[in-house]
Amino acid sequence: MSTLPFSTVIPTLQDGALLKRALDSLIIQTRLPDEVIVVDHGSTDGTDQVFESFKEALLARAPQTSVKIVRYAARLPVAENWNRAVAHVTTGHFHIFHSDDELAPTFYERTVSMFENRPDLDYLSTRIFPIDGEGNPTARARNRLKDPLMAVARASGLTKGRGFLLMFGMFGTMLYCPAVLFKKSFFDRVGGFNSEFSYCVDFEMWIRAIRSGGRYAYLPEPLYRYRISEASTAERDRFQIDYFLEEFRVYHLPWRGSRLLSLLSVPALTMLLIEDLLPLSKDPAHRFAAEVTRRIDSPIWSAWLKLVAQTFVGLKK
Repeated sequence: MSTLPFSTVIPTLQDGALLKRALDSLIIQTRLPDEVIVVDHGSTDGTDQVFESFKEALLARAPQTSVKIVRYAARLPVAENWNRAVAHVTTGHFHIFHSDDELAPTFYERTVSMFENRPDLDYLSTRIFPIDGEGNPTARARNRLKDPLMAVARASGLTKGRGFLLMFGMFGTMLYCPAVLFKKSFFDRVGGFNSEFSYCVDFEMWIRAIRSGGRYAYLPEPLYRYRISEASTAERDRFQIDYFLEEFRVYHLPWRGSRLLSLLSVPALTMLLIEDLLPLSKDPAHRFAAEVTRRIDSPIWSAWLKLVAQTFVGLKK
């Protein structure tokens, strides 16, 4: 039986129906958290009723669990939201569970036991299992591409410090925030999430975590059900463009002062661009590539990404 105390933090806003599914997956965990904190940022969709039903059911199963809801009148930007939610944690380890996702039944049993077996760890993550709005499996190229790379990193011992930073720079992030468990003292030491970013809040933090020498472990089991939200074509394209441009900005943070290391971001950004172009038909892919290269202020990078995009889009039918 696991004994390490840990908390589950659930920021939410207007996610009543999906929050119920998330909490249903939490209450059937084979290892329950010691503390559950729902942080509501002004929901008016019945979130209170969903929480109260969950609280009653959870306490019936585990009376010793601390369960509470913290309410705020307004929502802050993502980084500040998450930092504010984590500030309520009273245990030594925690997980930020997104209110529109779901957990496999053994998520906490497997992850917490890894922390218990490796007390030197600062953070760890599992593989994600992408689902659509109905909870059905959905295709996700990024998992297929990067799982083998993480296996190489683990086998080579490159899961902490400078070695992992090189892997990260060459192949991109393999960490998804809601699939990560943190040691609270480590989270505080690296400074939490950076409010300068809107889309790559967790992405930027991984770089700081790796550079600080944080000890990391990867559990290659698909234990976190990550929901891919539906959006209109215009919203999706605008989001993907803004997201890629912020990824571009983040990728230049760790390489300052080293031309050699800056070259390692080339394959990562190339892969990210191709992943964004992959699901698009020819004309939308052309528009996406044109907008991205227009808004990048580096002539060299703009020319390279334009070449990659033109080559890739040219292969589409």
